[in-house]
Amino acid sequence: MLLSIDIGIKNLSYCVFENKEIIDWGIIDLSDSEKCSCGNISTFIGTEPYCTKHKPKKSYILTKPIEKMKLIDFKKNKLFQKCNSLEECVSITENLSLLRNNKKNASTIDLIQVSRNIQKQFDIKWKDTLFDVVIIENQISPLASRMKTIQGMVTQYFVKTVPWIQYISSSNKLKHVKTKMTYQERKKEGIKQCEEGLTEKWRDFFSKTDKKDDLADCYLQGIWFIANKLENIK
Repeated sequence: MLLSIDIGIKNLSYCVFENKEIIDWGIIDLSDSEKCSCGNISTFIGTEPYCTKHKPKKSYILTKPIEKMKLIDFKKNKLFQKCNSLEECVSITENLSLLRNNKKNASTIDLIQVSRNIQKQFDIKWKDTLFDVVIIENQISPLASRMKTIQGMVTQYFVKTVPWIQYISSSNKLKHVKTKMTYQERKKEGIKQCEEGLTEKWRDFFSKTDKKDDLADCYLQGIWFIANKLENIK
């Protein structure tokens, strides 16, 4: 079994292959941001975290049944006053607080906490999984020192249990494309190449995500390795 990882703090992407087929594919957030049940970053917190899309939209909620005939003659403002005075309704905004600093800046997130989050989240996903190979995109930019540190943390997590761990150059993913491209053009081409190689099941999954570039990176890295290197380490 092969695990391909593209390093990130908020968007660490991974793709698991078995017999050249995808069996798991997704994004792991290593920051401490609260999440809505939909998976989006939360901006409000009540009895549970809510994103902007899924936070309760009504100002008032009923706490017990109210007979329709008691309410039918009230105008909107009078209705709210009546509900409040009878304590028939309660304001949900009293229990809904704005999470002003929930969106963490990746450049300021404590690396020790990131290391703890790697241990916690990787254990949840892969504690009992035995990988034959783990490949990790090599972080070489002088501006990517934090990513290089996280690359080392990820390596350390797997080093005792995985016989083969290799760092892969990002240039390999689109090595077969000879045209010179800008960074943004490479991202678009990567997404296109990814879509073309997917089965119907995974194409549907890919079409619904807003992290296409990250998912494409780890997928194409895995595909390149399977085609060019996997046989050499067996």
